[in-house]
Amino acid sequence: EVSRRLPPMPLDSHTSQRSTRKAPSTSPNISSAKKELSPQNRALSKTELSSTKAPSLRNELSTSNLTFGEDYTGGGSEENAESLAEFLRNNKAATNKVKEKLHCLRNLGEEAGALGDLKELMEQYRDDPKILSLCCGAIWSVTANDDEKKVIAAEAGCISTIIGVLRDPVWQDNPDVLQWVIGSLSCLCHGAGNRGKLADAGVIEVVLYCMKDHVQSAGVFEWACRLLYALINQHPDEPFMDDNEIEKIILSVEDSDGISIILSAMKQHLNEPSPQMWAIKLLWRLQERNDSMASNRTLESMNTAGGINTCIKLLRARSTTPVLFAATTDL
Repeated sequence: EVSRRLPPMPLDSHTSQRSTRKAPSTSPNISSAKKELSPQNRALSKTELSSTKAPSLRNELSTSNLTFGEDYTGGGSEENAESLAEFLRNNKAATNKVKEKLHCLRNLGEEAGALGDLKELMEQYRDDPKILSLCCGAIWSVTANDDEKKVIAAEAGCISTIIGVLRDPVWQDNPDVLQWVIGSLSCLCHGAGNRGKLADAGVIEVVLYCMKDHVQSAGVFEWACRLLYALINQHPDEPFMDDNEIEKIILSVEDSDGISIILSAMKQHLNEPSPQMWAIKLLWRLQERNDSMASNRTLESMNTAGGINTCIKLLRARSTTPVLFAATTDL
């Protein structure tokens, strides 16, 4: 199974859309801590898109796309986390070299550290979209498979800094930067206590605003759905979330017109199976509640927003995979 926390493949350097390759999936599990999977969700949990494959962080990521067309190879074999962190700490003004070292740090993945240095770089280069995106990618990669590092990242101020970028109107107009910002938050929210930090900071409302504002961007659509799903889905290997906490987050999505925004984005990307799968998973989780009245209210909201017609169009789309077809049919 593909890791739910690996960073995405790079963005297309020439458009606000993602390139045709598929981003790695996050975990297909939709289970809660207190009840078994429903038959529909069990079908979703068995597999992801058949064409999805987790990349090797060292070897398979396109550096030119990651750095907006700049070809950085990421340094030589002598590079290690300590030397990279020391360079970033002492050479913050060397912009081009900083970009190269950030890419190398990202490729080192969980072997690397320097989270505090990355946070400081984001603050120093808050007007540079390339370095902001690279910093988000590096934080994402460093913390991807280590929940303790996600907590350390929060304590180092990484989450608050990334949220600051998300809230900046300048970057809310840039879908390329938004994908890295939202994607990195979808990773960091798995750390103990981080979901509450994101929800309390109003991330749900801002992410839905960005999805609505960039409805033509498949990348923003996909990573926004992934983040929202991560915020409300309880994984067995994570600290237990009280049902009331989850319900509060779900209500925030609904109160922000989230269901209508998600379905509007689905209508624009009928031939994009990867984001569609995450949208379907998110809609499933939004209605899978302990309170049957709340579930019915959510389903009614989906119907009012055109959910049935959208799902029918998705079923008819030539790019819809068998797994996506089954999940959509069940919904």
